[in-house]
Amino acid sequence: MNAKIREFIKEAETELSEIFDEIDEIADNNLEKVIAAFNLVGISSGDLAGSSGYGLGDISRDKLERIYSYIFGTESSLVRPQIASGTHAITCALFGLLRPGDRMVSITGRPYDTLEEVIGIRKSVGSLSEFGISYSEIDWRYDSNADLLDDPTKIVYIQRSSGYRPGPSVTIDELSNWISRIRVRAPQAIIVVDNCYCEFVSNIEPGHIEADVVIGSLIKNPGGGIAKTGGYITGKKEFIEKIATRVTAPGVGAEIGATWGFMESALMGIYHAPSAISSALKSAFLFSSCLKKLGFKIYPDITQGRADIVTSIELGSREKFIEFGKAIQSVSPIDGNATPEPFAQGGYESDVLLAGGGFVAGSTLELSCDGLDEDPFIMYIQGGINMNHARLGLSKVIEVLTNNP
Repeated sequence: MNAKIREFIKEAETELSEIFDEIDEIADNNLEKVIAAFNLVGISSGDLAGSSGYGLGDISRDKLERIYSYIFGTESSLVRPQIASGTHAITCALFGLLRPGDRMVSITGRPYDTLEEVIGIRKSVGSLSEFGISYSEIDWRYDSNADLLDDPTKIVYIQRSSGYRPGPSVTIDELSNWISRIRVRAPQAIIVVDNCYCEFVSNIEPGHIEADVVIGSLIKNPGGGIAKTGGYITGKKEFIEKIATRVTAPGVGAEIGATWGFMESALMGIYHAPSAISSALKSAFLFSSCLKKLGFKIYPDITQGRADIVTSIELGSREKFIEFGKAIQSVSPIDGNATPEPFAQGGYESDVLLAGGGFVAGSTLELSCDGLDEDPFIMYIQGGINMNHARLGLSKVIEVLTNNP
């Protein structure tokens, strides 16, 4: 690492020491919660093996799901390798809870790109709109007076992380206030929270403040950079039972679903998650601080509240955008010699640049970045499950950006 860049990064870390101490305290609290959950359900070495076939009577799977319910403050959970992604988990929840004629309202504006075709915002085969389900959106992050809840609403949807749109993530305090408001304005509505990128960033989770359904991916935060696949859906028992019929099939619901090859990584992942998120958060603050000093527009600012591990950097030119991706790819342990290029990925209108090669394909808890190949060329950096790797990645980014003014 260049000595001048190393010193620049070291100075930024020193300035962030108080924030880093707060992050460590949250990680300590969350690890204590995880260990308590493991002890409560009585995890043993035999639970690491998993089941085969239909997975009927999989007691170890039941223990894993009880651990998630304990950690996330909910009644019931589905934690399954059959759930392929966060988008898949959300889709299962929406189709499990909504019926023809129902209405869904997003109060955090346009959802993540891959959900647009699920909902039917962009025309797609099999979308909710094809089943006669209506959709509206507002954004309480920017207009707290906006309200579309007068008409009967079945689901109020909240996406905590901002996705491919730089903007504020939804903190636990904000979410708590919103839930209280929804209970008054639309008491019949089911509150569904997309918790991706936000797990273990705070001391409590949406279930602790009465969110009805909370959803995420194991190749993001709760997998700890270890779980190879899977997603979770946790919440009130009556809703989880309905959603289970879409994860598997009506009539069998949560009873089936083998876990062979999944249990060890899922359990190890949730155990490591608080520490991994601690490093990812420190990495996020460090990237924010250094790149802001270099004159780039970053979000969130280090002085703002943060609810996720994602930082957006507005690069302003395609050349910087591509070079940023190359820098992160070059320090990746897997495919470090590859050259990332924007490509057409299913679920997105614009080409996407993905950079980073971790031990779990697509893991966004390992150091990685991605962004849409369009003006103003915003890169989203996330992950960094150890600070040494985060510093190395940051040093390479600083080097290419300062060499390409």
